[in-house]
Amino acid sequence: MQHLSEANGEEQRPEWFQMLKKMLGEEAAEDAFQQLQASGIDPEKLAGGAMPFPFPGGSGFGASQLKQFFTPRKEAVNWDAAVEVAASRLPSFAPTSAAQAQKIREQLSVADLWLDTVTTLSPTASERVAWTPREWIQATVPAWQRLTEPVIANVVRAFTEAIAEQFERQGIDPEEMKASAAIPGIGQIIGPMDPDSLLKNLAAGLFAVQIGQAMGQIAQVAFGSTDIGIPLAKEKIMGLVPVNIANFAQDLEITEEEIGQYLAVREAAHARLFHSVPWLRHKLSRLIARYAQEIRIDPEAIDRSVRDLQDRLQEQFGEQEGLVGLPLGNFDPANLGLGLPVDIFASEETATQRQAMEDLQTVLALIEGWVDEVSTRACMPNLAHVIQLRELLRRRRATTSPIEKVLKPLIGMELRPKYSRQAASLWSLLLNEQGMQQRDQVWSHPDMIPTLQDLTDPENFVARSGKEPEKDQVDQDLDSLLSGTLGWAQGLTPEVDSQGDQLVGGNQETETEPDGASKDQNGEDASHRDNEGENDSPSADTDK
Repeated sequence: MQHLSEANGEEQRPEWFQMLKKMLGEEAAEDAFQQLQASGIDPEKLAGGAMPFPFPGGSGFGASQLKQFFTPRKEAVNWDAAVEVAASRLPSFAPTSAAQAQKIREQLSVADLWLDTVTTLSPTASERVAWTPREWIQATVPAWQRLTEPVIANVVRAFTEAIAEQFERQGIDPEEMKASAAIPGIGQIIGPMDPDSLLKNLAAGLFAVQIGQAMGQIAQVAFGSTDIGIPLAKEKIMGLVPVNIANFAQDLEITEEEIGQYLAVREAAHARLFHSVPWLRHKLSRLIARYAQEIRIDPEAIDRSVRDLQDRLQEQFGEQEGLVGLPLGNFDPANLGLGLPVDIFASEETATQRQAMEDLQTVLALIEGWVDEVSTRACMPNLAHVIQLRELLRRRRATTSPIEKVLKPLIGMELRPKYSRQAASLWSLLLNEQGMQQRDQVWSHPDMIPTLQDLTDPENFVARSGKEPEKDQVDQDLDSLLSGTLGWAQGLTPEVDSQGDQLVGGNQETETEPDGASKDQNGEDASHRDNEGENDSPSADTDK
């Protein structure tokens, strides 16, 4: 086959070819170019700078991204690829201006001042930032790792085993994939890889696409770092996404300024709560991990997903190529629609899962209820549309929240604070009955927070929390002892020594006879023994 460079000259090659040659070398670039021609792709149509490898969102899936997609790693998810996918899902956003950043910092500072009047929890010396959606993705990646990896690790294992079984049933020899030539075009980039590593990395890459798409979706609607009730940013960081706030305000008859200030108060309230209650973040992590440990994968759902993968590959690449012969020019994991099927998790929860989910939703409801309550009270004297904004956010969480829709397939659980309204009512009642100090004191220990039953009967919880805890007998006796009112043990009076006192006294003192002579415990005359000792003394001999 005559190379295009031989016919039209090197200068006729598209820009992407020059980039490819720099990354792979001239020979590998030529091979990739021929792969495109052999697959019926017109290289001239690819001119314009984009690589010939479609990537989610329309940008080129370059050789570096492809190599990253298959790079061996220990993690269950290829997070580098996930971030690439997430960023590719975003439309073009202008960078945050200095004026926008300053406005966000001022709103968060004002929020802390307002909150000082409605809560005893102390503020944190947080960094206040304004994020673009792309910056929000970068800032929240560590939290996504903690949130999803316990679940995805099990899914990747099951998915890899199912793919291997599919290969075996279809008569595909996994050894064929050891040689780089077994995957034309891709093999030039990723190099040789044993079948087990290839399958694991393929699964990690496919799920990276799923998670990346989810992160990209959420980044376009998130107001800040606490939209799901769990802090997604690092500690001591408060942030808002001004472009998302502006988009949310477009269809409302409330000014963007007022909406932004209300959301800033909520963000600051979350930050203050998690700063003042150090056990809260760890408790949420433990509950999520406890639920994830019990997650079971539906084998039939995995099998359906693998068969769907094979069908899509054959549809895109032809019956004879399938997974083993992916041509370089058409490889696009996102366009294949791959990722976690929504029904991959076993539908029946275990008893441990049900308890963990109940505890998790209760804690999330308490967090959301407290933030809702104190934010509303902080804004009431300062903002005109507090009640409307409060109800808008409540409806958003309860019905159309895109965040919860995305999270459910990823982690197999709902992070919706179902009982947040009841929790807000409980915090309000506790404030009215016992005051701000007592309300916030409930967060001092995990054993003191309300249970799910308390959320359905807040009056009972408030009544209990207002009473002094009943003391047991030991506590009562200790109080009496310290106050001098303990009294005497049964059978004893001030005139009668206890048995212990008698034993101690008997070892240290001698009995006194009525005539004044003292005797030791053996009944001998102690004074006589003393006189004898005096007669035997050296001084007595000297006197004589």
